[in-house]
Amino acid sequence: MLNKIFTQTLAIALMVAVSSFAVADNANDKAIESFLAHVDKMDSVSAEKKAEIKAAVKEMAADPYSKVDAITEGLGILYPEYKKAVEASLDEDAEANKQFQPLVDSDDDFLAADSAFYLARSLMNAEDFENALPLLEKVTKLSDKSMHGNSAMYFTGVAQAGLLKNKEAMATFQKFLAKAEDAPERLRVSAWRQIKQLETIKKGQLPDIHQRMVFAANRLKKEKSGDITQGQQKEILKMLAKLIKEQEKKECSNCKSNCKNSQQQQAQKPGSNQGKSASAGKSSKGGSSNNPNGTVRREFDNGPASPWSRLRERTRDAANTAVKEKLPAKYRDLVEKYNTKVRGDK
Repeated sequence: MLNKIFTQTLAIALMVAVSSFAVADNANDKAIESFLAHVDKMDSVSAEKKAEIKAAVKEMAADPYSKVDAITEGLGILYPEYKKAVEASLDEDAEANKQFQPLVDSDDDFLAADSAFYLARSLMNAEDFENALPLLEKVTKLSDKSMHGNSAMYFTGVAQAGLLKNKEAMATFQKFLAKAEDAPERLRVSAWRQIKQLETIKKGQLPDIHQRMVFAANRLKKEKSGDITQGQQKEILKMLAKLIKEQEKKECSNCKSNCKNSQQQQAQKPGSNQGKSASAGKSSKGGSSNNPNGTVRREFDNGPASPWSRLRERTRDAANTAVKEKLPAKYRDLVEKYNTKVRGDK
């Protein structure tokens, strides 16, 4: 009986999977057909060139692994300058971005969508999420003219998370998982994991500070030390100071509780001398202190502004020292790396 139920369940799952892939594959086939029809209508292209493009695209489309690049292959034949830009991009040539830029604004929507995707991918590799995001959104809008719509949707979620747009990122990843059934498994698994990770981020907690530090460090790396970066850095210090204060209160409370228990145990011991303890307590209370008021006061002085962050150096260093003492090792390492970026150290 159980085997029968399992077999039926597996059969249904396979039917759903096949149906999903068929829908996705049909969408890709439509995009390819639309591109070939578009090329066929171009009066400026010779019949020989059209035949070459058609043969190359169909050959790529016949292979499931290369099908996603079928339109790119055809565009490379149609536009030699685009082919050079793609090849430069694959070789991680910095000049590729400049070559793509005019092509993104082409009147040919197929060329514009493909160029936007490759330029966005190059910017994503450089963690330039701010400039990549509008390009990815353009690819999504022209998804019927591109084979890279699903990948663009995934990268959009990554870019949104990198820009601290967590709600938008989660919505994008959920949409990606629901619609991009034919996307590579590694992207689908990554999208699911990132949703779970983003769900754990609560304002003012360590994961939130971690994300903000990565955001600020990336901007500093690109020499973007304006109001946005400075605002995030101030917010980071504020959050760290709050967490450190909470930790100190917790430690102080634990210390008082332990001291009280120790005193009670000492008092219960036979022959304990409470008078001496009281006398010692008075002596301790009336002892001398470097502070004329007899209290300990910590102050962070104002120091010179950093050319990068324009934050007070001594304030930041003092907070960093406190963090090293109070936070878990994982976050202490992060703070050290972050401050290295802020100082501009190699």
